[in-house]
Amino acid sequence: MRGRVARTATHGAQNVSHVTCSLGGYERNFYEEPAEFRAAASEYLKEHLRETSVLATQANKPKLEDQPYWFATITDGDDIVGAAMRTKPTPPHPAYVQKLRPAALAALQDALSERGEKLPGCIGHFETAKALAGPGARLEMHSRLHFFDEVVWPACPAGELRAATPDDVDLIVDWRRQFVHDSEEQAGRKPCEKRYAAFFNAADVAERLARGGHWLWEVDGQPVHYTAVNDTGLGLKRIGPVFTPAAERGQGYAAWVVATLTQDILDDGEVATLYTDRANPVSNRVYERIGYQSVGDEGEFYAAGCSAAS
Repeated sequence: MRGRVARTATHGAQNVSHVTCSLGGYERNFYEEPAEFRAAASEYLKEHLRETSVLATQANKPKLEDQPYWFATITDGDDIVGAAMRTKPTPPHPAYVQKLRPAALAALQDALSERGEKLPGCIGHFETAKALAGPGARLEMHSRLHFFDEVVWPACPAGELRAATPDDVDLIVDWRRQFVHDSEEQAGRKPCEKRYAAFFNAADVAERLARGGHWLWEVDGQPVHYTAVNDTGLGLKRIGPVFTPAAERGQGYAAWVVATLTQDILDDGEVATLYTDRANPVSNRVYERIGYQSVGDEGEFYAAGCSAAS
């Protein structure tokens, strides 16, 4: 094993570092700063947006402090052949990994071992995440990735779409909490707020609204639906969460808003994508009806003795 620390200057005078290790022809590069990862992997992310949309989205966000935090690339010669990260803000901070060939997966596993880092779990490409989570890993959630080529327009409901503003923070925090509760129940899982604590943190939601991409559908001036659009900064946008309060469901708000925002993404020459929970038949039917097509499955796995709420 060969290791070295390379230091470069980014963010003005701030120094950041990354560590490179080699094994069996593969190099594993660990980056502590999202900007450094973007600089190293931007071309790869652009060329493989369908496989790396989650990585690209997280790399476009500010660094999180006081928790495990890194991005990694696996290279074969001069070519990046895969990437992973550990940036999830809620304990136990599982990693995320895209699909890796067996030798590249083994190289990443070896690098984590050399770092003394035992993962509590892993999210990502179903088989790769399962392997990285370790023997006996338990499946917590099975999700499906969808992409879009052409909108199949649903009926237009009454109302109008508007961008969310800072005045909507309290409403959106509440609705994001309800989204987690309802989606977990619909999937047959016991809701656990601890697992998604950062998802409805008021300061985090306010920061998200400041970046834009959050939308409300209103009827007679009253919000009845919420949808967010997450920008990777690399020509791909991911839709979600999508939430309609129980009392307002069945009016076609979700289908129309998602179709409208998807068409806006396509009109800008970008790629539109979203995830669904395979255990939630309601959302799967809605998105398939307006033209989204599934392209692959992902899993959220936890090692023995660990869980999403630990």
